[in-house]
Amino acid sequence: MLKAIIVTAILSLMPAPSPKWGETNEEYRARVDMIGERVDAAVQYAKPSARKALALAVVVIFHGESRFSPFVHSGERRGDGGHAICMGGNHQLSMSTEDWEGLAGATPEATERCARVTAERVVRAYWYCKGLDPKMGYPEAFTLYGTGRTCRSKETRWSGIFEGRGKRWEALFARKYPMAISLGGAG
Repeated sequence: MLKAIIVTAILSLMPAPSPKWGETNEEYRARVDMIGERVDAAVQYAKPSARKALALAVVVIFHGESRFSPFVHSGERRGDGGHAICMGGNHQLSMSTEDWEGLAGATPEATERCARVTAERVVRAYWYCKGLDPKMGYPEAFTLYGTGRTCRSKETRWSGIFEGRGKRWEALFARKYPMAISLGGAG
């Protein structure tokens, strides 16, 4: 069921591929299905009661950092002047170069590695922000994830971006999801 929620969330944020990608709707839907499967697998380490919130946080970060671009997904393009890799926009930080570069790739394995590191980093941001103020949560964690220095969006020059991510996460989390979704095709 979590995979269906993840796929539905992705498609609500990015219903079709960008024409600039050269990806058909069918190719995009297949890639989204794989991303949903790998995000689901990547958050299984979390308590069952926390998995949906965490999976949706990863989806929001993937959307904000890459818009699910196949070029970012594959590693062909990097963000932040070449310092951010995979759909999570992850910086190398304390990772070895080999492990960091292993986050890029449109394979199921690389996608899961990217989702796992993204999930682990947003969880650390969540608990750090919660430690500062128990009223804080994922919306503030997105700010710390994106800046590396503050939980308060108003303390950044990108407050609108981080506030938007928080609002997207809140809307996705509050949404009532179907038990299953159709990815097109017969039956």
